[in-house]
Amino acid sequence: MISGRLAMFSLFPYGLMQVYAAVSEGFWYARSADFLQQPTMQLLVWMRMPGDILFSIGVLLLFVLLPFMLIQFVYAPWLEARNAARTPRELPPDTTGHVILTSHGPVEAALIDRLVEFKLPYVVIVDDTARALALHDQGVRVMVGPLDSVETYRRARAERASLVATTVATSADTIAARSSKSVQRRCSSGTRTLRGWWMPGPVTVITRSSSGRRKRSAS
Repeated sequence: MISGRLAMFSLFPYGLMQVYAAVSEGFWYARSADFLQQPTMQLLVWMRMPGDILFSIGVLLLFVLLPFMLIQFVYAPWLEARNAARTPRELPPDTTGHVILTSHGPVEAALIDRLVEFKLPYVVIVDDTARALALHDQGVRVMVGPLDSVETYRRARAERASLVATTVATSADTIAARSSKSVQRRCSSGTRTLRGWWMPGPVTVITRSSSGRRKRSAS
């Protein structure tokens, strides 16, 4: 608004005077130093300075703030949505018959190879997003959530999982076992076992029994 008013009172009169000089005296005179150095023309030039300063500040702020605005309002939301799609915090509601793992190591890697070989769905619960992204890039299906929260296993659809396998005796694994046991009291479908599968270490397996009772075994 201010720049428009300054342009109206400086550029427009300046241009009119140049047009009048070019018509009356010739174009050479309108561009000569004798015409441009007149006090009236110099005053109009100085009147342009506030508008030019405001315009320059606006352009500078635009080039400085535009990258940050693009990052904050465009790139960051896109990256967050992309990471959320790669590392979900909840499995689809229709997920069933899957295997839940609470860590990823040599034992879990061997178990995952068997699950893939038998075309059985699985998910590895990871409590760190960066670690989950790294595992996802390796082709491992992951889900992000705190290992010591029962809600995490509910979001992992533990009540419809074939089994929950833990390999490390930590408090997180204990809570994983407890949460799985609590939901298994309501289960009545058949059980998938690890019979015939090779695993290079002890694996605590919590499965669902056909009678609805929980069953725990060590392989």
